[in-house]
Amino acid sequence: MNKLMNKWLFIGKVFHHRFAPREHRLTNRVFFIRFPLSRLAELNTGIFSVDRWNILSFHRIDHGMRDGSDLLLWAKKQLTKAGLDTQLTEIELQTFPRVLGYVFNPVSFWFCYSGNSLIATIAEVNNTFGASHSYVIPQGDLLHKKILHVSPFFKIEGEYKFAFANNVNSSSTGNSTGNLASIEYFLDGKKMLVANINGQAQDWTAAALLKVWLTHPLLTFMIVFYIHWHALILYLKGIPFSGKNGIKEGL
Repeated sequence: MNKLMNKWLFIGKVFHHRFAPREHRLTNRVFFIRFPLSRLAELNTGIFSVDRWNILSFHRIDHGMRDGSDLLLWAKKQLTKAGLDTQLTEIELQTFPRVLGYVFNPVSFWFCYSGNSLIATIAEVNNTFGASHSYVIPQGDLLHKKILHVSPFFKIEGEYKFAFANNVNSSSTGNSTGNLASIEYFLDGKKMLVANINGQAQDWTAAALLKVWLTHPLLTFMIVFYIHWHALILYLKGIPFSGKNGIKEGL
């Protein structure tokens, strides 16, 4: 659990390493948020708003049922469907915020706690074709079959191995560092790809939010741009294209 008081803003990097059928790497600097759902209203600070337009914002309609309904209730239903009827006391949601009203989240992580113990994580995955799937990952059961088509250069087969930082603790500088989430993709026992996101916690202040936006003024737009840019590079490298449904097809 994030033990850093009001340090809900993170500055870090997203890293991808594709091993096969041809090697490809990418690293992008990003910022993101990780906050307790119980303190959602406290996100309203300076250029950041909840459920209304601002330079930076968080909207409930971007998550869960995608209708603006209660996010905690949605998460509880996901855990129940997965057979996890454990007392849920808090959820920390790690996600990209809207920037200038726009967001695309390849994956958001819902860290589900009972007391101070992480009992499960929900990986809410979205693809650029408009589909989504939520993987419920009990603590200690981190290997899951791939369900949702994400990359048009991988089919819907194989499995994911997830790894998460259980706690976001302060270092000697008062900030958090290290990988907060990591996903490895395996096909027939062979590691095909690894992706992770790391970050350093910042104070949730109007000044910090303004500074991070000025540093990354089009963050969420650039996320989509880089997805398509690297897809073009993979295509030019001759990697087979499997289409939006994971079925091999021509461009």
